[in-house]
Amino acid sequence: MASSPTQTQDRTLSENIELSTQENCQIDSVPSKRIHESVVISLQRGAWFLNARPTEGRQLLYVSLDQDVVKFQCGPAKAIYLTDITDVRYGWKTDTFGETTRKKNDLRCGFRLKEDCCFSIVYGSQRHTLDLQAKDATTAQTWANNAAGLIEAIRARSSSRSDKSEWLKRAFKEADTDRSGFLSFDECCRLLSNLNVNLETPKVGKLFQLSNTNRHRERGESVLDEKEFLHFYNLVSERKELTTLFQNCAQGDANLSGNHLAKFLNKEQEMKHADLAYAQRLIERHKLQNAIQEMTLSEFQSMMNSPLFDILKEEHLQVNQDMDQPISNYYISSSHNTYLIGDQLMGGSSIEGYVSALERGCRCLELDLWDGPNNQPIIYHGHTKTTKLLAREVLAKGIKPFAFKFSPFPLILSVENHLSFSQQTIFAEDLRQIFESALLSGPEEVGGMKSSLLTPNQLRGKIIIKATGAKVCSPALLSLLNICRSFTNFEKYEYHNTRHKSACYCVISMSELEASTYLKKLTADVSTQNFTCRTMMRVYPTATRMASSNFNPVHYWNFGVQMVALNFQTLGKNLEINIGRFRRNGSCGYVLKPDWLLGKIERIPLSGKPRKILLMRIISGQNLPKRPGQTKKGQFYVSVRIEGHPLDFYKFRTNYLMNGNGLNPFWNEKTETKICFPELAVICFSVKYVDAYKIKQTVGSYCLPVESLASGYRHAPLSSADLVSSIFLYVKMIDL
Repeated sequence: MASSPTQTQDRTLSENIELSTQENCQIDSVPSKRIHESVVISLQRGAWFLNARPTEGRQLLYVSLDQDVVKFQCGPAKAIYLTDITDVRYGWKTDTFGETTRKKNDLRCGFRLKEDCCFSIVYGSQRHTLDLQAKDATTAQTWANNAAGLIEAIRARSSSRSDKSEWLKRAFKEADTDRSGFLSFDECCRLLSNLNVNLETPKVGKLFQLSNTNRHRERGESVLDEKEFLHFYNLVSERKELTTLFQNCAQGDANLSGNHLAKFLNKEQEMKHADLAYAQRLIERHKLQNAIQEMTLSEFQSMMNSPLFDILKEEHLQVNQDMDQPISNYYISSSHNTYLIGDQLMGGSSIEGYVSALERGCRCLELDLWDGPNNQPIIYHGHTKTTKLLAREVLAKGIKPFAFKFSPFPLILSVENHLSFSQQTIFAEDLRQIFESALLSGPEEVGGMKSSLLTPNQLRGKIIIKATGAKVCSPALLSLLNICRSFTNFEKYEYHNTRHKSACYCVISMSELEASTYLKKLTADVSTQNFTCRTMMRVYPTATRMASSNFNPVHYWNFGVQMVALNFQTLGKNLEINIGRFRRNGSCGYVLKPDWLLGKIERIPLSGKPRKILLMRIISGQNLPKRPGQTKKGQFYVSVRIEGHPLDFYKFRTNYLMNGNGLNPFWNEKTETKICFPELAVICFSVKYVDAYKIKQTVGSYCLPVESLASGYRHAPLSSADLVSSIFLYVKMIDL
């Protein structure tokens, strides 16, 4: 641990707390039922913490928990809501607590940090961190261990579109600027505008008065409390398409009986297991009124907005494919330059890049290794001005705690090795010390010489090292390369393959442009047509993509390329396609390739007859977030795109809807297409906003394999900043 200047070395944290005159800082949260009441009470009382990354003039923060929403307040109020928090980590597990940064902060702040007293809150899409040190280890452990439960409780309640209460409570509190606990009519109108709801003022006024049941008044005006506002928004956001669907299902009755619900589930939703008993369980699950044994309109709307009626098949939420085939038989979710959180020349490097990729199911991470000071390997994009990370801290803090948190299947570390001989040995020792038994090492673990690779199930919980780069490899590092021995191009692999036998299995690694050249050869040369059946291949972005843009991975998947590495820090269509592809198998990072890419037939089909007809009706959108500069002259539309085999490429878009109302735009437009190779096809739904100058902005999108489409009336959740945004549509797949 770094030392502090002599004159401040003995100063304790508690003494500094007593000297503090800073304004209170508090975090409000919803306590989880699993947390003991006494713990909740102690957290509500609050405690002082040292900000490990202090801003000028503010080093000490007061933190406490309340009953409603999470927010971190200092002075005028900066809010960190619980739904924005992605992780809470005990100890030194963020960039702020990295060795180099920690030393700088120790010197600047005048006191030393203690690892057992520290924890971090990670929040926001940019993965900001609030890094704190408590006065003792017990306080830090209490907060770190229980905050995860608090987060889980509120996120579970707000993750379903059927319960918008947490989202609306947050909006209510942000609109209540004077903290009176009420909103006036004008404040409600401004809030609706911020929520992208544009309705005529007389209609809003009528619904406001209907909701003002308690007749509260402030400064002579009628106002709504929080509960009344929730009712007001439900009236404003009434969905006529669900009302019509309910009436059709009920066949003229006031409520929906179990028999009618079972018929709807079987006929429209194609849920063949849905008998009367199942329908009655659904009625009970969504029951709002205990007096009747049938489903009301409100309960039906709640059910239709639940995850059970999302567009992704329920069985595909879990691992559902055979995981006992060689790993070369799978597509593997892969990242390029995982450490970067910006561009390739000046961008920052962060262990959060690794954590974020792992959270999204990535199973192949990249480490660019270079010689560092004090004989410690570092990670950065060589010969650029990107920032540097200590390799051992990336391994210990960014990879080890999360390696198997989101998927149990093998994690591949793709090492770009620019290390000297001596630092290769140090890095190999770091791998062994940090990963211990999780590290796949030694030929005895892979059974010596085998005719095929091990399976994901056999490699559960194992970390595999793949390395390229150095001309001379340290024996210590070479001993770890027993599954994935990397070659930088096809000719080198063929040269090695015809002259040597090795216990290592080969991986061809090349850029997207190099790969395109060689893949053309595969289609013409019969002797190499099954190349990716027996050999692993990794394709990464070309060096000209300095802004960290991504290429379309579909072309390479069509040839059976297992590892198509993308820049996970760059959101957009191509990364969405990648994330969508891996939804097929529980987002575990491994998806089984189609039969013809496993050598079970002679060659990749270049033509074929349609096997499916996909029928869709794009009905409506829900709670679309407001775009910068949006006006009533703006327009929304839905774009549908299918990528896969060239024969299956398809595009469709709805008409533009005027007035820029994002509450519940209604299209109700039909489309259909024939599909020859559904195993390869990925379908992408996007909502776009067009302004008065015809400039298009993506509001949100959702991608998934065509094979994963659930039938019937479904919601596609959008990858927007708003958790409750979605598209409502009808889907039917017909076999030919």
